[in-house]
Amino acid sequence: HRDLHSFPTRRSSDLLEELLKLGADVNRQTDEGLSPIMLASAYNWVDGVEYLLSAGASLTIKDVSDKDVWAYAEPHPQIRQALMRSKLGVTASHPASMAIELILAIIANDTAAVTKFCQVPGLANSTDDDGVPALVHASRTGRLECVRQLLAGGAETNKQSPDGNTAIYEATANNHPEIAQLLLKAGADPNLYSRTGWSPLERAIRKKDF
Repeated sequence: HRDLHSFPTRRSSDLLEELLKLGADVNRQTDEGLSPIMLASAYNWVDGVEYLLSAGASLTIKDVSDKDVWAYAEPHPQIRQALMRSKLGVTASHPASMAIELILAIIANDTAAVTKFCQVPGLANSTDDDGVPALVHASRTGRLECVRQLLAGGAETNKQSPDGNTAIYEATANNHPEIAQLLLKAGADPNLYSRTGWSPLERAIRKKDF
């Protein structure tokens, strides 16, 4: 099992495939709670991440610091795209819809692609398969330019995700004051409550950056 966790530094697809065929646990964690896919993500090894995903790697496991694979993927756009494609069930044999591609572009902070997608009427108001609007994704992850393009494309500022969170709620909750200010200017309601029982305004009052 130690070898399974050392393969990301070697970037050896053959070793990874061999170990998994021998029955290595794709989700086995180190003493620090690191899973193979966390390590592959941290080392920005796209092929390794995709192979682990195809073998059933979990996206919800957390390490001893309470970080999941998304935290390790944050600096690496291609890794984030691979993870999101897996989460949304997008495969090479089942091409993503434009809505999913838009959200993938937001996650990767690919502003050129987001600009292009937002030229398609109505696409800026897209949601993912869980019902989370594209504007909420962009605001949560701090994609300022993506937010600008979505608003220019007609995204609804107060559209809520299933948990009741709006784009401005996510901006305030995740310390993105520039995005919150941009959304306010576009007509976002700072008093619209989330299912957490908090409004964006109340969140902002608790944050030193606002």
